[in-house]
Amino acid sequence: DLNLTVDEDAISLLATTGQDKHYGARPLRRSIAAWIENPAADILLKGDVPAGGTLRVWAADGNVKVELV
Repeated sequence: DLNLTVDEDAISLLATTGQDKHYGARPLRRSIAAWIENPAADILLKGDVPAGGTLRVWAADGNVKVELV
C-alpha cells in the first residue's frame, strides 16, 4: 500500500541527464537508482511510511527529490 507520484519536471530532468548515445539506457537506469530508488528506500527503511502513504518525486535546483507526503 504505497503510492508514488512523479512530477513532469522530474521526468524531464531524468530524461535529460540520463541519456547517452553510446551507453543507451544505462545512464538513465543509474539516474533513477541514485535519485529515486535510493532515497525512497531510505524513507521506507526509517519506517515512517503509513499504509496507503505517498512518496512524491519532484525536481528542484537541478536535482530530483523524494519526499513523503
